[in-house]
Amino acid sequence: MHNHSYPLFGQLPFLSNLVSLEIESICGDNIPEFELPNLKKLIFTSCPNTRWLKNLTELEMVTYTMAGCCTKDRVLVWPHTLKLLKIVYENYRDCALIPQSLMNLSQLIDLE
Repeated sequence: MHNHSYPLFGQLPFLSNLVSLEIESICGDNIPEFELPNLKKLIFTSCPNTRWLKNLTELEMVTYTMAGCCTKDRVLVWPHTLKLLKIVYENYRDCALIPQSLMNLSQLIDLE
């Protein structure tokens, strides 16, 4: 795993039994891809780049607050296993990213 300004990310490979995680104020461009095979629930705030979520294959619940515009790579990606997705956005421009991101979420039963 790369060195990042968020010390937590260096510890994540050792937390393989983690079921729930809450992270605030992160930049999607600075998050390495990681695997947490038992993670079911994630609450986080970040810029509109969620590509790093693609390896969280057991994730069922996400609460995401879209904040900041530190990235040029504005793309929302969700694991196909999501059953509950709550998205909070501060800028109405950002809501245009949401419809495309919902495609292929066949297990989704609750969208807020």
